Amino acid sequence: MKKYISIILVLKIILSCTNNQTKESNIKTLETKNAKLPSLFEGEWILYDYIKSIEKTLSPIKSAHKLKGIVTLIIPRTSKNDTIEIGASLNNHEGYSFRIILEQGIEKNSFKTDLTDFENESNRYEIGYKIIDNKEFLFLYRYNQSNKLIAKIKFTKVMVNKPESDLEEGLQQFVNEKIFKGKFLLYDSTNLPIKLTFNSDGKIYGHPNFKTYYVLTDFIGEPVPLVDEIIVNFRTENSKNFVFKAKKDTIFLYTPIGDGEPGGEPLNFGELKYKLIRE
Repeated sequence: MKKYISIILVLKIILSCTNNQTKESNIKTLETKNAKLPSLFEGEWILYDYIKSIEKTLSPIKSAHKLKGIVTLIIPRTSKNDTIEIGASLNNHEGYSFRIILEQGIEKNSFKTDLTDFENESNRYEIGYKIIDNKEFLFLYRYNQSNKLIAKIKFTKVMVNKPESDLEEGLQQFVNEKIFKGKFLLYDSTNLPIKLTFNSDGKIYGHPNFKTYYVLTDFIGEPVPLVDEIIVNFRTENSKNFVFKAKKDTIFLYTPIGDGEPGGEPLNFGELKYKLIRE
């Protein structure tokens, strides 16, 4: 009898240990998931379709039609109360925010959100990531009330968050990198070249007067621009506006005509002032 009691006690201990191990395993899985998510999602992400369009057109104005809905996401590393606050840009014009809820979504590696569908409030969004050809992508999945996937929006990481990051910085640096970043020879009417370097952070080196630049990417408002615009020495007393046309190895800077003001004439090409030839 004592032998049977001993066996039963041993079995109970084993079962108890197994249950505890299972609980601990589940807790560790949840903790690992929550800890891993911010490190995978952290950073500034831009709409993939816009990125591909800029790479093709080298023109923010020609790619502006891609800037619809959520364009930029800024995701921090830290979470609070099983949620992560996300900064977002709507139409590359106004700020917005929503939260990742650290609960498993429908897709693998996806999580629920409280993002509102402005077109149909019965729809909902989840956010997830995938690695495709060794590159990380984020997806916003939109489901109807029957959990049917009706759309997915793809984002590419362009930079890691910095404490002073804002919603515009990642997109701005990406556009700068694809169009202006690099070493150039600047030619004016004298046809005497000046060696310049344009950085993706908006700085210019090598010119006695041109120190910074800013490429316009937000075209909401009237009149709708006809051409791309760059401002040299942005937000200084010596700022100067040009409109530009970029080709593979050459960028043409023109004096703008038109005032670009509401009720006025949209900007267009005037006199050619400078030619930038990539070295």
